[in-house]
Amino acid sequence: MSRLTRLRRSVAFARHVPVGQLLARARLTLQRRRSLKNPPHLEGRAPGQLQPTPSPPAPRFPPRTGQVERTPSGWRFTFLGRTVETGNAIDWDAPGPGVANQLWRMNLHYMEYLEGLDAAAGLDLIHQWIAANPPFQPGYWHDSWNSYTLSLRVMVWMQRIAAWGVAPSEPALAPIHASLAQQLAFLERNLELDIGGNHLVKNIKALTWGAAFFSGTIAERWRARALALLDKELARQVLADGVHYERSPSY
Repeated sequence: MSRLTRLRRSVAFARHVPVGQLLARARLTLQRRRSLKNPPHLEGRAPGQLQPTPSPPAPRFPPRTGQVERTPSGWRFTFLGRTVETGNAIDWDAPGPGVANQLWRMNLHYMEYLEGLDAAAGLDLIHQWIAANPPFQPGYWHDSWNSYTLSLRVMVWMQRIAAWGVAPSEPALAPIHASLAQQLAFLERNLELDIGGNHLVKNIKALTWGAAFFSGTIAERWRARALALLDKELARQVLADGVHYERSPSY
């Protein structure tokens, strides 16, 4: 496809996108470029500002299974009808670079497969993810720190911690709590206002759950921001007849 053809298609597409979403995309693009040169500080936990609650909210739905298996040589993951085997140390770039593999990679970073594991295995994989995926690495917004991916992942982490019954004082949770605080702080700054729709709803859900998982002034701010956005998006996304405004039965 020639550059002129791509430009024409982009212009044709942009004509139908609300101005607010185009401005949000421009802001996010500039923000990402700046973050590679001067990574912003992500708020961590601080006394009185953000502390894990003693009884985090439990999952609302049955656990998903069939996405992960432990094999003698490591781990086997199956997403989108495609199975990939790794060693005990996960290759978080599997199954390889490129757009064709991106959705599979995103599923790997969603970490929804933790719902099929016990606490020991699950906490080990969470610790692996934290060690291998620091924020603001080149291209971070594609997979590991993509706001949609992040929204799904933090939900799974918080729900699994509750479902596994791990006490907040458990030492293994300290780095996980710190990472959750960082990821939710990142999400607050990188809401998918440019995409909107179900992506923004997932962002709202993650912030709201984070505000119930943690307590303190930062958690209260997340809750206020999320509920204000939820009110706005319900009015926008739910039509008078109850159908979603993208008219997708799955939504």
